[in-house]
Amino acid sequence: MGCPLSGTGTVVVVMVDTSQPTAGAAGDPVSPPAEPPRRASRRLDVRTLAICATIALVGAMVAALVALALLDDGTDAASGPSDGLELTNSSDINTDRLLSLRLTDQDGSPTSLDVLRGEGRTLVNFWQSSCVPCIVEMPLLEAARADNPDVTVVGIATQETDAGKAVELAKQTGITYPWVEDPDGIVFAEARGAGMPTTLLLDTSGRVLASETGAFADAAELQAFLDEHPG
Repeated sequence: MGCPLSGTGTVVVVMVDTSQPTAGAAGDPVSPPAEPPRRASRRLDVRTLAICATIALVGAMVAALVALALLDDGTDAASGPSDGLELTNSSDINTDRLLSLRLTDQDGSPTSLDVLRGEGRTLVNFWQSSCVPCIVEMPLLEAARADNPDVTVVGIATQETDAGKAVELAKQTGITYPWVEDPDGIVFAEARGAGMPTTLLLDTSGRVLASETGAFADAAELQAFLDEHPG
């Protein structure tokens, strides 16, 4: 307790807490700084992962481009004299079996390529009513028949689920060359067909001269195909 002073003055008592040291005073202990947040390291981890993911993506894209280039090289090597892909090796086709396998005409009567082929070369065209390139190509075959009297054209509707559609298509395209049906695709398989349409060119003995997968682009391309394989 402080002592009273004379007069009317007021005594002020100042209490000093000596339990906490004053910051900045010489010799006073200084509290360690608070540990900074670790956001920077977390940002670094996320950035590292993003860089790794980008590198992996670029690597995958490069691999895909290399694969496409190799496929393109293989396609060019397999190309025939026209723009279509000649996927069938004619030497692999068993000619005797191909000519003897059963086909069916519109009346349901059995026939075969051996019966239908002509005395000269025979152009055999496999098609389906659902194949748009086949439909576009059929008038070209009709024209080639008129321009090449020595060539017999035979159409084969392959694996048609509705025979009526094949008949209707033949009428719509105006083809006059004979066509038959291969309902189970057995003749198409024997011809080593790889897609629609597929065209075979037979010589006078029925041997396969050439095979073309894909539609001919125009009459000139089809004529070139015939001229390159005189038989």
